[in-house]
Amino acid sequence: MKPIYRLIRLTLSPLLSFGVIRRFSFNVMKIDNLIEVKVDDIRFLVNTSDKVISKNIYSNLKFPEYEKFNLSMNILKENGISINNLVDIGAHYGSISIPAALEYDFDKIYAFEPIYENLKILELNILLNDLSENFLTFNNFLDSSKKQLTVYNFINNTAASIAMNSEANLEKYMKINNLEYKNQEAHESQLLDEILKNYTLQETLFWLYCQGKEIDIILSSEKIIKDKSPICMGYAPLVNQSSDKTIEDLCTRLNDSNYSTIVDLNEPDYKNSIDPNTFFELDNKYKYFSRNTILLIY
Repeated sequence: MKPIYRLIRLTLSPLLSFGVIRRFSFNVMKIDNLIEVKVDDIRFLVNTSDKVISKNIYSNLKFPEYEKFNLSMNILKENGISINNLVDIGAHYGSISIPAALEYDFDKIYAFEPIYENLKILELNILLNDLSENFLTFNNFLDSSKKQLTVYNFINNTAASIAMNSEANLEKYMKINNLEYKNQEAHESQLLDEILKNYTLQETLFWLYCQGKEIDIILSSEKIIKDKSPICMGYAPLVNQSSDKTIEDLCTRLNDSNYSTIVDLNEPDYKNSIDPNTFFELDNKYKYFSRNTILLIY
């Protein structure tokens, strides 16, 4: 396979800037290798086994979801909300926090990545871009309480690791997302506030992309809610399934702390009130084929 790949790369190298050719090139690489990609002036390591985020970055020379990060920052700025710190929960290899650190003058970025192999690549990307002074990294799985969790990892999507109690839901999750099982790990979950208790976080954006644990983390954190910190959270009905009571609790807590607005960043022109009906509408919109969005809450 290596000689074939070299021949293809030599023959097609003038065309590799095109996404389709780069995508093909990525597909024929030896799996489980780290390769460096240059996205504008950012040096970034990706894993050739990862057929989602890494493949997307390599193929398109862009960071997936980073446009939504910029969009959220612009909306907050338009509403007079300053951001000086970033807490990135589910940081993976740094496809949000690395370009954000280079584009915005954050005081500090707190990056949480529970999968150790991913964390090591994140830390290499931090070093590659001379950002060590900008970052604090944490290898913790966050939840609403301390407990033992079984976390499932997947060969072809290194960002899809998930703690899921229902075997039926796990099977559905794997099937819809075309995931190849790798292994499972035991993790003891931690509370966000306990980890950050010695840090003063003012004017902070909390970015949560953590496969269904977003609402639990928000509800269990005074660090987020007490200061009315803006929140961006991944949302997909399949992994964010919560009881009506949990959604009601979330809306009550947010409203009590004077949050007022939810923006679906797939449709940013439409602002929604913080109400259980908003989540009901989101569920109806995204419940098919594991569709998802990112919500901005402020």
